[in-house]
Amino acid sequence: MHALCCYYPFVSCAAQCVKKTQISTGNMLLHRTIHAKFWLRFTSFTLVFLVIVIIYCMMGYVTYPNRQPLSAPPLKVTYCRPQNYILFIKVHKTGSTSVMTILQRYGLSKNLTFILPLVSNYLGKHTTLRLSPNILVPHDNRAINILCNHVMYNQTAFRAVLNGRRVVYGSKLEKARLSCNQNFMTKRRRCGSKIDKNQTTINIKDYTLFTMIRRPLAQVISAAYYYKLFPGISADNLMETILRKPSLFTSNRMSFDLGLFHFHNSTKVQEFIKNIDADFDIVLLMEYFDESMVLLKRYLCWQISDILYI
Repeated sequence: MHALCCYYPFVSCAAQCVKKTQISTGNMLLHRTIHAKFWLRFTSFTLVFLVIVIIYCMMGYVTYPNRQPLSAPPLKVTYCRPQNYILFIKVHKTGSTSVMTILQRYGLSKNLTFILPLVSNYLGKHTTLRLSPNILVPHDNRAINILCNHVMYNQTAFRAVLNGRRVVYGSKLEKARLSCNQNFMTKRRRCGSKIDKNQTTINIKDYTLFTMIRRPLAQVISAAYYYKLFPGISADNLMETILRKPSLFTSNRMSFDLGLFHFHNSTKVQEFIKNIDADFDIVLLMEYFDESMVLLKRYLCWQISDILYI
């Protein structure tokens, strides 16, 4: 109807057509005004923001001739060399084989010396460290760099085997200088090497001594499956069988590997704990394996590539 009114010259229709056209034109003008105001405000805010950014950036280049520069204290940079004399007590079923392979790869890449069993993976299965025809050591009395096979820890026995051997300096070891993080200093570690440049023989205190442990119950269950201690027993009856037939693992094999014999003597246990705390530089946790490797890297002053593993 509106379209017909616009084409036929009837007075009433013509008036209605003019009215509709005015309303439509007013709406278009109103929309254009709103859009214009929006873009004007947006442009204004953008210009103000750009001006503020430019002024802020220029402030860094403004100099004040009357202002004295702040005097910063001299930066003290300390360095350390990679620790290449390492004793790792390989505790059963605690992820220790993964650590051992990391140490072996590092030692091979640096041409370091190992103390190794002639057969198997044991320097001492139920005994501590003793020299015998089945134990391989450098024939020229050269100091042993790395020990990482199974053996029970005993400080006296370790001292008898390791102490007094000849220290050999390599050019690569002396040139390696890495930044030392003071936050990881301990009572026995310093920024630098434990080995003095003029030192001719090794001492057990020159070694970094560490181990890895895990939750005792998890170790017992892992050992029960790995060594088939209770063949034919279902998982539901495993714990009951373990408790009825205790073994060395149920008596805390980790402590046994670290040198404890008297499990039921409270005095001996407390003495054992104090000795471990005094002798070991660091104790890692299998439940935090990656974090432990990062901590070990920082402690030994190694590179990140030295602790990569599969």
